[in-house]
Amino acid sequence: MPNLNIRHVLAGIAAVVVFIATFLPWATAEAGFISASQNGIDAEDGIISLIAALVAMGAIALAIYGRNRLGGVLVVLCGIVSAAVGVWNWIDVLDFASGAEHSVSVGAGLVLTAIGGVVLTVLGGTIATYRTAE
Repeated sequence: MPNLNIRHVLAGIAAVVVFIATFLPWATAEAGFISASQNGIDAEDGIISLIAALVAMGAIALAIYGRNRLGGVLVVLCGIVSAAVGVWNWIDVLDFASGAEHSVSVGAGLVLTAIGGVVLTVLGGTIATYRTAE
């Protein structure tokens, strides 16, 4: 019997945020009148966060159907991967921006990937430790 609770719903929302964030701009560069952006799919690391989001969704479904510990641990791992990809690329963009002759900024997709990964990690921990009433 399914055991859906608020933890599962919030973790599902966080996984969807990470998934969508992969398609949003991760970095934007402007030089005069010219502007260019790169999304997570253009950046090779975006594929990693995309896969982590999909695996997290499957792990949440696993937790809903009674495997809280396993599902929660998988969600934590996916969250760590997503957060690491987001933070690593965020630092990379900021590092590039410091030496660039033009304006380079972190995009919304990268911010949402990092934040979504942290949220997934926390919620995955709550799912893994959640005990249902017998």
